Parts: sequence; C-alpha cells; structure tokens
Amino acid sequence: ARLARTGSLATALYPIHVAVGRLLAEFGYANEQYRQPEKN
Repeated sequence: ARLARTGSLATALYPIHVAVGRLLAEFGYANEQYRQPEKN
C-alpha cells in the first residue's frame, strides 16, 4: 500500500534531503557533490 504519491513523498523528503546534504557538507563528505570548483 502506498502511503503517499511519488510527488508528495518527494516534496516531504526534499527538506530532509537538503538538510542531510548540508550536514554532510559541513563535515566535508559531500564537497565533490555539492560544491563546484571555485574557478569561474
């Protein structure tokens, strides 16, 4: 049984996904994924 549609689930999990991404970035685990080279 589905508790929520895919869109609703994605919307609900998005803030958590962003928070986790920022948390990992704080520890330097997601630098390559979330941070681009500073060269413009």
